[in-house]
Amino acid sequence: MNSLEFNLPTISIEELNKIKKEKLEVILDDEDIKGMMNLNNLDINFIKENIYYFSKYKEDKDLCKACKDPSLCKKKGCHLSLSLALDKNNKISFIFSKCPFEKETDKLKGKYLYRQFYDEIFNYKLSNCLDYFALERAPIIKKMMEFRKNPSEKGMYIYGSPENGKSFILSVFSVYLAKSDSTKEISFIDCETYFKSLENNFNEDINYFNFVIDELKKTQYLFLDDLGKEFKNEFAIINVLIPILEYRKENHLTTFISSSYSIKELKMAYSKIKNGSKISSILEELLSETMTSLKLAGMKFSNLQ
Repeated sequence: MNSLEFNLPTISIEELNKIKKEKLEVILDDEDIKGMMNLNNLDINFIKENIYYFSKYKEDKDLCKACKDPSLCKKKGCHLSLSLALDKNNKISFIFSKCPFEKETDKLKGKYLYRQFYDEIFNYKLSNCLDYFALERAPIIKKMMEFRKNPSEKGMYIYGSPENGKSFILSVFSVYLAKSDSTKEISFIDCETYFKSLENNFNEDINYFNFVIDELKKTQYLFLDDLGKEFKNEFAIINVLIPILEYRKENHLTTFISSSYSIKELKMAYSKIKNGSKISSILEELLSETMTSLKLAGMKFSNLQ
């Protein structure tokens, strides 16, 4: 069997000492490490003996300091911040904690009673909705910014062609709203999947169904994403939509909706079900009275990336 030979690079003692000296100078120049040394009465020899720990700490700290957005994080794996700890014998060790962005995200997640969108949405700002020169979205984004400054009971009904970014904008807006101190609770529902789940609950556990509907009625801000994509039947309109929207209208609670249908088109779609003519008119009236209808123009969102 032939043996493999590896030509490893060599380094002289002088070169190694030079690298160590340069690394030590960088570490000792760090204000946080200086403070740590003063606070714990650490000398240069201690830093030299533990240069690996201090070097890794500084490297991690500098990465976090330069980070403007968790989606641009240069660390591999999860977003963790590294700090140092000393025991009573001055033995040093690493401590890992969530980065400030992750802590803020956890705080925002806590405001959601129901949330049906991916965690990645928390990495976006409302201004990102205008990326790729998607200026057709500007009027809607402006309305959303104005709403957070001056919240009202009048919600928004955003409609337009399929796959042009309505769900993305609505979910990013919900996060933008969650960042306001005045926002205490949000429910964000994907109508296509959740209405089916509610129908199953209605048939199998009516008490749980009533509990969920009651929460959706009373939540501070309700987001109904992709309304009209659900299976349109008597159950959806009579047991879910109308009771929720009527309660929220009577109690001055704000609702936001995205749909591929305009309000009039949604009425027509629901009018085709059994006994749908009258109840679809009630739905149309509720939506028109409680929301500002806004058409999202522009090309498919996938074409903008």
